[in-house]
Amino acid sequence: MSDLKSIVNEPPEGCSANPNSDENLFGWSATIFGPDKTPWEGGVSGLRLTFGDNYPEKPPRCYR
Repeated sequence: MSDLKSIVNEPPEGCSANPNSDENLFGWSATIFGPDKTPWEGGVSGLRLTFGDNYPEKPPRCYR
């Protein structure tokens, strides 16, 4: 779970992510901001992520 903490504390440029609740760290919400000087500039995309018991061997499931 240390890599999940680093996403919250030091998110990559142009995005953010947080758990949906303190009780369940397997459900997250993420936001991706469109980079400047691209066709996506000014855009915002939201995602829901579900992490399984087998994370990080298996990637999370992502939903819009």
